[in-house]
Amino acid sequence: MIAVSNSSTIQSAVCPGKPGILTAEIARGLAQQELAAVAQSGGPASARQAARLGMTIKEICDWYLTEADAGRLLDVSDIEKLQAGILAGRTASRR
Repeated sequence: MIAVSNSSTIQSAVCPGKPGILTAEIARGLAQQELAAVAQSGGPASARQAARLGMTIKEICDWYLTEADAGRLLDVSDIEKLQAGILAGRTASRR
């Protein structure tokens, strides 16, 4: 098990695998890789925090409706044209 804490003293524990399945050498290698990833990104707690700060469902819906009103999203006719082009072979790559 790897215990890490960031500059905000948020502590996380990462387990590289189940005991008895990995050899000590493989577990050490995985631990070194995990510690390198923590040093680069700030650790697993920062990834979870970034996910929490992402867009909410309401924000996604508002964005979608704004883009649809502006005509920047595909509509049914665009999809039908794309399907017709695929069936006609216009999207196939030339070999």
